[in-house]
Amino acid sequence: MKIRIAVLIAIMLGVTSSAIAEMLHPWPREFWSTNRQFCIVVTPPEKLEHAGNCRAVMFEVKGTNKVERWARFVPNNLSPSYMFISDTAEFILSVGDWSESSHTLPVVVYRKNWLMRAHTLESLGVESQGNMVDPFNWLDGAKVFFGPEQKTFVIVLKTGHPIVIEEAGDVWGPTSSNQAERDSVLSFITKHKDSAKTMLQYMEEASTSHGTALPCQHVKPNISVTLHAPTVPRMISDVSARDLPPQRSVRQNADGTFTKIEPTDEEIESWKKKFAAPVDLVVEIENTSTRELRFFEEWNSWGYCNLKFAFGDSFHEYWVTKIPGLWYRNFSSFHTLRPGESFQIPVAFAAHIWSGLDQVETNAPAIIYVRALYEQYQTPMFGGAEGVWRGAASSPFYPAAALLPRFGFRTSEWMPDQENEIDQTNAPLGDFSDPDDIKIEIEDI
Repeated sequence: MKIRIAVLIAIMLGVTSSAIAEMLHPWPREFWSTNRQFCIVVTPPEKLEHAGNCRAVMFEVKGTNKVERWARFVPNNLSPSYMFISDTAEFILSVGDWSESSHTLPVVVYRKNWLMRAHTLESLGVESQGNMVDPFNWLDGAKVFFGPEQKTFVIVLKTGHPIVIEEAGDVWGPTSSNQAERDSVLSFITKHKDSAKTMLQYMEEASTSHGTALPCQHVKPNISVTLHAPTVPRMISDVSARDLPPQRSVRQNADGTFTKIEPTDEEIESWKKKFAAPVDLVVEIENTSTRELRFFEEWNSWGYCNLKFAFGDSFHEYWVTKIPGLWYRNFSSFHTLRPGESFQIPVAFAAHIWSGLDQVETNAPAIIYVRALYEQYQTPMFGGAEGVWRGAASSPFYPAAALLPRFGFRTSEWMPDQENEIDQTNAPLGDFSDPDDIKIEIEDI
């Protein structure tokens, strides 16, 4: 209540939202699992700069000690409003953002320290409630709790509409899961929703929880992430093995030996037109630390999903992530960077590579900015990950219309971070509307 009164006074005085966030800057806070065996300490950045500078550290209680299990940067602008942790610490959700309100990054789902899904109000089904739920205060009166065996998370809106989120990050639709499981969860909701806490109660508890009992020092990610327009036309394919060039067929000879038959030029060109896509932008990862760092190459399963994008307007963020790949060969290989060195990832926003593009294209007239999130946590089961960088880092905000002109994004002077400008000298060359108009060259993967 004190926070709300302070915000109202600030608004009456004409204070901007970013200034309000600075005035009401959150402190390090603790969020506990219900069995009190796991704790996440969230440490916000010293000042509101750009998303991705908030650090979360997971601790496990071992006797009288608290042992750090992992640490990562979360994609929030400043800090999550609240984080829910299952008793196994494998299913974790953050709700809302301190610097804005509950409609910004409304729910982010993690599997341990791996980001599974960043939801919008639309993907949660909140917007389907129409005028009955205020999108800026959609959690007012909402009850929140874990479902049976903590394999689902439930948000019951004030209208009585239940939102059920699975461990993988998916929200239940009309035909999700089997009927027996649905009946079990719905029965559980009916039984527990009246006694469950509201989201406001959780947030008020968090506002009095200072994370001073555990050591948690803000650490820079040691890398920088920047976006650039491609300097020359390039075509790339999906770097996983799902769309490898046409397989060479094998013919058995009369003497029992085998002869490999190379694909024809026509087969190769047909494959290129089907799978190749023009490069839209280039992401540059630079080692800003004082030591050597290693990064999984994009083609293998440990590096394939590390890059994500968020496209935003003044209300939503639409997340674009890789469609899971299929690997016929897979081993850990790395980019090894000395201090000051960098590597580049060419990005082609094609529907067979990226998930979430449909939302971006549908809402293109309203989208103002784009940013990238690079995170690396997975390690091979059988070693080979010595010296690999672990963590998450966000790029600055970039004007989407200037960086990606083919989408028809909105041109606006407003940006979450006005300090970042696009170098127009790196504008894309050529028109890729017809693949036959240019020579297609597939990069060696």
